[in-house]
Amino acid sequence: MSESRWRIIGGVALILAGLLALVSLWFEVNLAGVVWGILLAVGGVIFLGVLLSNREAWWAAFPAFPLLGIAALILLGTFAPQATRYWGGALVLGSIGLSFVVVYLLRREFWWAIIPAGTMLTLALVTLAESLLPGASGGWVFFAGLGLTFLVLYLLPGPGGTHMTWPLYPAGILLVLSLLLFLGTTALGRFFWPLALILVGVFLVYRALRGTRS
Repeated sequence: MSESRWRIIGGVALILAGLLALVSLWFEVNLAGVVWGILLAVGGVIFLGVLLSNREAWWAAFPAFPLLGIAALILLGTFAPQATRYWGGALVLGSIGLSFVVVYLLRREFWWAIIPAGTMLTLALVTLAESLLPGASGGWVFFAGLGLTFLVLYLLPGPGGTHMTWPLYPAGILLVLSLLLFLGTTALGRFFWPLALILVGVFLVYRALRGTRS
C-alpha cells in the first residue's frame, strides 16, 4: 500500500477519534476508551502494513502486535469490562509474544526470538489459567512453558542450519521442575517424595549388596 493511502487511513482515524471525543463532550458520554482504542488500533494496523509491504522491516512487528493487543484490551474494557478480568493480561502478553514469533518466522537467523516468545506466551497462559481457575497454581505451567520453549529451540534449526544442543539442558531441568510442582498440587504428590526416597534407598542397598557379593 502506498504512503499516501496510509496517510489517508491515519487522517480518517484522527477525524473519527475527534468526532467521538466531541460526541462524548456534548452528550456527556464516556467514549475515551473507544477513542484511544481506535487510535492504537490504527497505529498497529499501520505498522502491520509496513511489515506486510516490506518483509525486511521485521522491527515493525514489535509495535504492531502490542498496539493491537492494547487496543483490543481498551475496547474490551469499554464494552465488556468483566471480560478484562479473565482476558486482559493474557491478551497483552500474548500479543507481545506473537510479535517475537513473527520476527522469527520472517528472519530464521534470529533464533533468540523463540525465548522471549515462549516466555511471553507462557506468562499469558499462566495469567489466563489463574484468572479462569481461581486458586490454581500456575507455577508448574510456567516452568512447563519455559521447558517447552527451550525444547522447541532445540528442535528448530539454529545458526548455519545446525541444531543447537545446549537448549536440551534447561529444557530437561525446567520440565522436571514442572513435573515436581505439578505432583505437589495433586493427592499423589504427598506420596511422591516418600516413595522416591524408598526407591533410592532400595537402589543403594542393592548396589552395595551386589558389590559385596562380587
